[in-house]
Amino acid sequence: MESKNPQLKKVLQNGAKLVEQQRKETSVDWSTVDFSALAVQENVTWWLRSTTLTDGGTETEPARFMLECMTYGNKIDASRMVDKYKNTPTSEEVLHFIRRCIAKPLPGLEPCLPSILIIQRNLKPHTLIIKAFLDKLPVGFNWAIESEAASTSSISLFSYDIPLSMAKEYKSKGNQLYSQRNRKGAIYEYTNAIDRLMNALRSDPNRDKNKDAERLLAVCCANRAAAYLMPGDDVDVDSDLHEAWKDGEIAIRADPSYAKGYIRVSTAHQRLRNIKKAKETLVRGLRRTDLQNEPGLVDKLIQLQTDGKGFPENEEELLAWQELVLVEDEESVKMMEGVHGLWRKRLSDQLALLRTAM
Repeated sequence: MESKNPQLKKVLQNGAKLVEQQRKETSVDWSTVDFSALAVQENVTWWLRSTTLTDGGTETEPARFMLECMTYGNKIDASRMVDKYKNTPTSEEVLHFIRRCIAKPLPGLEPCLPSILIIQRNLKPHTLIIKAFLDKLPVGFNWAIESEAASTSSISLFSYDIPLSMAKEYKSKGNQLYSQRNRKGAIYEYTNAIDRLMNALRSDPNRDKNKDAERLLAVCCANRAAAYLMPGDDVDVDSDLHEAWKDGEIAIRADPSYAKGYIRVSTAHQRLRNIKKAKETLVRGLRRTDLQNEPGLVDKLIQLQTDGKGFPENEEELLAWQELVLVEDEESVKMMEGVHGLWRKRLSDQLALLRTAM
């Protein structure tokens, strides 16, 4: 495949001397390089690809294959490393190339790590060799093989599907740790998931496609809020409650129809002893037609309105309570405007039950 990129073609035609000099570095003792000390660049993606060439090289030693690492997310999207090969690169050569991308890139570039390294799908056979190295790199660095869909797409090479897939994996890990009551570990994994989702959302302007990421973002933020609300030895009560509150609000903004977002915010307000805001948050959700019959919101609101006691078990007391909440207490009356559905049904069902029991 002939390169259609004039800048790349120039590099291939005129950069033979530089490449030859780089090739001599195959004897580098990589054990002397501390990859763990390198900084991870946030929101930067590298794309490693392999290309069959019909140009480039030198007269005496024409190149037939090329490895290139492109970087995206910096001020300028550009090549980080280019190298040419007589034959299809071996796994060891691919690993060596990756190490050079990180620690010994083209002149003018500093050693560092990206937040995501995407490896072209046709390099998948080398996974066994490169995985051992990549998996040991610092926290914040992630890597993945290009998806089949992305490998055939002319629109997006790596932008959306891979970060979304990573987010799902991190969320699954977070769920497992949460179920084990591992508060700190769950928060860490949910944070990784949220970071990947933000990368996905920034990378693709397709609003319809982004709905999946937004829904998953709402779930991950609500889950992280639940982890912040979990008791533990490392709890900073005030700080963690405010973090849960913020995560719940992000969940609501990402997906206004996701009930757990409202529940997390309400719970945080309740523990911060702001019962009014706790109630108002639930009412905000119940005013939505798609949430007016959500049991979780209704149950929690009734719990807050009755100080955890539930509806009165006496008809006279229930009627008095109803009068107070819906007629007499101005603050309550104003708050309950627009709340219909299951909350009203629960109240009428309780009244009917008490009358039947008489």
